[in-house]
Amino acid sequence: MEIRLANVRDIEKMLPMCSAMHAESRYRIYHYSQEKMKTLIERMTTDDDSIVLVTERNGETIGMFLATIGTHFFGDDRYSSDGLLYVVPEHRGTKAAKNMVTYYVLWAKSKGVSDIRIGDTTNNNPEQNEKFYQESGFIRIGGNFLYEGGE
Repeated sequence: MEIRLANVRDIEKMLPMCSAMHAESRYRIYHYSQEKMKTLIERMTTDDDSIVLVTERNGETIGMFLATIGTHFFGDDRYSSDGLLYVVPEHRGTKAAKNMVTYYVLWAKSKGVSDIRIGDTTNNNPEQNEKFYQESGFIRIGGNFLYEGGE
């Protein structure tokens, strides 16, 4: 299994995973734009404050990870935050996700950020995901809430 920085040649292999992630998550109720994903990944692969990783096994792309660096809204301290983590179903439970998260943490540290963040808004296996992130060295610092109220 190999984890490496993605480049623009990897995008065509990543787009089916983007579509699959969209389809199996709570985001499936929203419109999916393959062109928008392609543009986003293209931009991130050339941005020094972004990271795009792919995991390959026997020449097959089986996972991807995207993250970026931003600044806190109340000051100039920088933090990193993931955009997505995805491993194809038949390779879940392997070291693919763990290795990408470890790579991300090392990258973020090398960038001197004040916070290294990772989240889960897909609502797929939230208890399992929280356990995974905690085992990877992350702590819970709050939660995400979606408004579902009436008028």
